[in-house]
Amino acid sequence: MQSLWQGGLATLLVPGAVAGAWRAVAATPADAPTRTLTSPQARLIALLADAILPRSDTPSATDVGVIGWIDAVATDYFSSVQRSDFLDCIGAIDEHAVSIGGGRLESLPAGVVAGVVTSLDSACRRKNLSPAERGYALLKELVVFGYFTSEPVQKNVLQVPIVPGRFDPSVPIPTPVAK
Repeated sequence: MQSLWQGGLATLLVPGAVAGAWRAVAATPADAPTRTLTSPQARLIALLADAILPRSDTPSATDVGVIGWIDAVATDYFSSVQRSDFLDCIGAIDEHAVSIGGGRLESLPAGVVAGVVTSLDSACRRKNLSPAERGYALLKELVVFGYFTSEPVQKNVLQVPIVPGRFDPSVPIPTPVAK
């Protein structure tokens, strides 16, 4: 399982998977339950996602639907082993919060949550990560990747043209001048 974390998210998502996961989110009613994540897991991920990419003059991670996208990726693109390990590591993040913050992440004050996130974030630079640190590293990768591939961020924040440039058929090509 170590290769999952060392290989990064790019090795998990084949071409078209990012768009496929976003299509799954778009096709899912807003009030529908997540397919893989339990409600407590989805709340924990939402809390961490908004700690990673909070709302400012740009939308937060949850504003653009990253939780649904992470659920779609975990459901449709992770193997059963990867999915199980990811969910176990997400649970370990909450246990880590209890050990250093004194309670479950969603019950802690914002300042303590920030301290827990900082401790997990600083550990990501090390080798031999604990389950909580591995889970946070992958979750952060998923949050950032999902955020920047979302349509609202692409269109309104990055202002990436969905179809860049234009097609000009039969454009005259000047003849090179001999020197």
